[in-house]
Amino acid sequence: MAIPFSNRYTKLAAASIVALFLYYLAISNSLLETPRVPFQDLPAVRDDAHRLPTADDFLPHFEAVMRAPGMTIAQAKAGCNWPDEGKVNFQFGNDYDWAVKDRSDWELRRRRNQWHRFMRSGLIPYAPHAEQFQGKGVVIVAGDSESMKRVRVVLRALKKLESKVPVELHYWGDEVAQTDYDEVMEMWDDIRFNDLSAPHNIFKATSFIPSPRFPNLTLPNYSFKTAAMINSRFAEPLLLDSDNIPVIALEELWNSETYKEYGSVFWPDIARTRPQNPVWPITNTACRMDEWEQESGQLLVDKTRFFYHLQLAAWFNNEQGSYYAGFLLGDKDTFRFAWHALKTQYGRPSRWLTSVGTLAPEAFDKKDNQYCGHSFAQHHPDHSDGRVAFMHGGLLKTMDPKVMTWQRTRGGVYQVYKRAPRDEDKEYNMDVTITGDAIDYWEDKPEGTKAQWCTRFRDVTARPLEEIIPGGFEQTFEEVGGQERRIGVPVNEVLFAVRWKPTRADIVEHDAFGTRVRRRELNITFVPFHSRILLFEREVIRIDVNRRLVECAPAFAPGGVNRREAAVEEFAPARDERLGDFVPLGKPVDDAQGVAGKRVGCDGV
Repeated sequence: MAIPFSNRYTKLAAASIVALFLYYLAISNSLLETPRVPFQDLPAVRDDAHRLPTADDFLPHFEAVMRAPGMTIAQAKAGCNWPDEGKVNFQFGNDYDWAVKDRSDWELRRRRNQWHRFMRSGLIPYAPHAEQFQGKGVVIVAGDSESMKRVRVVLRALKKLESKVPVELHYWGDEVAQTDYDEVMEMWDDIRFNDLSAPHNIFKATSFIPSPRFPNLTLPNYSFKTAAMINSRFAEPLLLDSDNIPVIALEELWNSETYKEYGSVFWPDIARTRPQNPVWPITNTACRMDEWEQESGQLLVDKTRFFYHLQLAAWFNNEQGSYYAGFLLGDKDTFRFAWHALKTQYGRPSRWLTSVGTLAPEAFDKKDNQYCGHSFAQHHPDHSDGRVAFMHGGLLKTMDPKVMTWQRTRGGVYQVYKRAPRDEDKEYNMDVTITGDAIDYWEDKPEGTKAQWCTRFRDVTARPLEEIIPGGFEQTFEEVGGQERRIGVPVNEVLFAVRWKPTRADIVEHDAFGTRVRRRELNITFVPFHSRILLFEREVIRIDVNRRLVECAPAFAPGGVNRREAAVEEFAPARDERLGDFVPLGKPVDDAQGVAGKRVGCDGV
């Protein structure tokens, strides 16, 4: 029987739609045969791209990179084949969703296409701003009173080293007190302040991003470092954390052979990136066994060449921060993966970092905890040099002032160091972790002494620091006023953040890499808070087991909320309403009605 004319066309149209849909799927899922062309064989993609003289010279290279075939999660994971991953120190625990189950190739391809679109249509052009960038200098992100104290330590250290390097301080909004501004301006001949929230900035940063785990919770945005690098007046900025004390004159770093070759130097952290981390295939990069995660307490970049690379790093943790915060810790690795995405080699020191810290008294029987590392000694980048260039006291902030005073009677805070036996072998894995330390080895420990965080280098003997820094570092630390810095963020009380049950809560404490280390139930009578410690989600309220608010971590809100208030947000499950009940230190939280829908914070800290 003949098919009616209208039915034939209807079926033909339906078949055409199905065919087009299948063709689209074939293209989008790479089902059609596509030759796998190595990057180095693509037109304009070059292994020596880092030698291109200006930012605009990279544009053909970028286009060729983005035309390269996309990498699947399986292909990315295949780059790393450690025989025993249990012996590798990874940044994130193995219980993260993307570590338990691979993200789909469809999601990874979509995210890869997003940054491709940004590179093609969202970049701030270099040429109109090229003349704004001149010379070399240090860029520090700071602002609140505690960070400004640390800035003064850095400036005294530079003066002691007879360095004359220009300095910029980047801050947000009104967080710099006039007294801090005046004092710092008096200390250094060539110093400028820049408000990152002001409209004159080339790159516009935001102060908060949504939490990837709690949709109703906003988190501090760690894009200020990338924003500061882009907005700096320097053509060749050296980014420096306020708690990072220079050990050599910083002018030497711009003259290093590593920097001259690569136009950048990225210093290493103590953790590796998991093979299943989505960022590998998103940036079309196979997992690397010879690469540590990046430690951005110091970072050196020639902006005249890598202006666009910095913008991609900023895009990762600013516009797209709520997504990438799920598997990148803060800002630090956005630099590394921006360079990976754009297939550009970066410079790195020949030596891995060295841990510096203190030793417990000999009578202390817990041998695993004899050593407490509180600082990273980062090295001059050149193989021919290798001196300690920076003393980055990242965990020194967790040392109770009473403990610091006691340690100074025992030889100081900077007593010993631990170094990997093969610290120039980039594939060598150390048994290293970060754990808490209750200072039980102090026989006369005063009541109320706070616990601290320590880097543990297992199976390595501690050696006198004088072996790698002639004369040691303790005298320098005292001369530059390091012992006067306020030490904060103690960890011996329970930390809380958003939870919804009003009576009982599972309290989970984490180490600095998100690994669960203890779980217990507490009977509490108010809506509890639960927080991770030293994670990318650094909520700020600390409540002791007696339900008294005892401290606010000062680093929560670089903008938007005054740091001295440092409020953490809690929302009722059924509504997105913010209320502002602030609690003085030491006051029971019950009295402030810390219930769902209320905001509890610190007043006048």
